[in-house]
Amino acid sequence: MPETGGCCHHNVEPISGRQPITLDMLVMLGVGANETVAEILDGFEVVYEVDEAGRVWVDPDDLSTPSSVYGRGTDCL
Repeated sequence: MPETGGCCHHNVEPISGRQPITLDMLVMLGVGANETVAEILDGFEVVYEVDEAGRVWVDPDDLSTPSSVYGRGTDCL
């Protein structure tokens, strides 16, 4: 948290629109040895699409966020 208070993400530009998702992007979630991107996202109940080429896409606007706390400092909890 910044010393001035508020959210530490106050200057982050949110991404919008569909984004490609790769296995490398999901490693930090503890990917199993033979899990696919789709299996991982299914496990987290993430809404995604698979295109004709087999690429997986996620739209950040479809992700659930805790609207009651998103963008607020811990002093608001």
